[in-house]
Amino acid sequence: MRATLRCVLTGSLAMALTACAVTETRSPPPLRPSMPGGTRVFLPDVLGTPVAILAPELPAGAIATAERARFEVTFSIDLRGAVVESLMQSTTRPDLADAMLAQHRQWVYAVATSAGGPCRVQRFRGVQTIDVQRVGDKLVADGVPARVVEVIGGMNAQTVQKGSVTVPNYRAVMGSIIYPRAAMLANVEGSLSMIVVFGTDGAVKDAYPVNLAYEPYGFAQSALRAVRRLKAEPPPPNDFSACVPVDFRLR
Repeated sequence: MRATLRCVLTGSLAMALTACAVTETRSPPPLRPSMPGGTRVFLPDVLGTPVAILAPELPAGAIATAERARFEVTFSIDLRGAVVESLMQSTTRPDLADAMLAQHRQWVYAVATSAGGPCRVQRFRGVQTIDVQRVGDKLVADGVPARVVEVIGGMNAQTVQKGSVTVPNYRAVMGSIIYPRAAMLANVEGSLSMIVVFGTDGAVKDAYPVNLAYEPYGFAQSALRAVRRLKAEPPPPNDFSACVPVDFRLR
């Protein structure tokens, strides 16, 4: 058994590791997701803003009082915002580098911004700086958006209604989307966009939400189940990506 300091990360830009407690454990508990932001698609002004973060498990006393540990991670993301490759560029605490790098690989970044709108998604390479210090019995992380080094790809997907693909069952499918029970009980509304990829047989080959990987009410899951039933007729000659806006409104 060993003593560990368990902290839960909240917030997205001014990140604070709170609810810390020293516990005796036989093995470290699993990383748990923190879901900053609201129930609507979060469209930040800055590309490189993290939208989902996992807090690391650090040994008790790993960071001394008033000590500041800095970690700089170089990484790239895919069109879902997930980290696909990364390495520790520099750190003041090499002994904690592996733990912080593993934690950062679970982060999800915004691929769309307010300037481009929810249907323009971008991949990028960036550098994420994470400063962690102890304040009393808490660990505090000064979080900032990643510095985008290079935009390495993306697309400006047309909506199904305006694109060059015809989807006869669009209205029927969109009208069948089920309002998530958790959101209804909480009286919560939501808006999001889905990227839908039609294959050469006309069926949906892939689909994923924009900037909303871990929202807690089930909007993305409900929308995903529905849009997978869309069918393009006639089928496109090549895989075709389209943007499908989805609004959840209580009446």
